[in-house]
Amino acid sequence: MVSLQIEDPAVVAISGKAQHTMAQYAGRASDVLSGTVFAVTPHEIENADKYEVPAVKRVAVVLQSGVRAWAYVDARFEAPLGLNTS
Repeated sequence: MVSLQIEDPAVVAISGKAQHTMAQYAGRASDVLSGTVFAVTPHEIENADKYEVPAVKRVAVVLQSGVRAWAYVDARFEAPLGLNTS
């Protein structure tokens, strides 16, 4: 996890924070993040995408349970294609 400085005043106003904690690919397939999976609609995903700043991107992941999900991660670091990033 890394701390990401948010420069967009609108995002800071909504979240109340100028620093957001963000997942970062570290190159180790053994790394695991704990968290919560939410059931969301396509419209809610679109709204979340509009909220996120360019330093953050949405990626598809496969969770340890085998469920496919979306995760927002630090855009500067990306797992190779085909890697289980959960």
